[in-house]
Amino acid sequence: MSVIRAEQLLQQMQALSRQAQTLQADTTDNDKAHNFQAFLQQSLTEVDNAQHNSSAIKQAFETGQASLADVMIAGQKAELGFQGVLQVRNKLLKAYEEIMNLPL
Repeated sequence: MSVIRAEQLLQQMQALSRQAQTLQADTTDNDKAHNFQAFLQQSLTEVDNAQHNSSAIKQAFETGQASLADVMIAGQKAELGFQGVLQVRNKLLKAYEEIMNLPL
């Protein structure tokens, strides 16, 4: 069961990688800003869905409808997604602070 889920996770990561490469195509600055905003929004939505899914699987485990492996995988997937979003936020904040400290 967990091998199949790991393969599904790998396929999702590869799909996101292809999508990110597509966003790097030569476009105008306005299009790039819109694409980045859409990509960021989609990523946040996916992380939120992973966290809700993790909670649902935990509840299913408590009622005996899910295995411990499912709970652990869903929890790790949600945690990795959250950590990724947190790192992006930290990098964006650092870039903003550097821009604000530039001399005029």
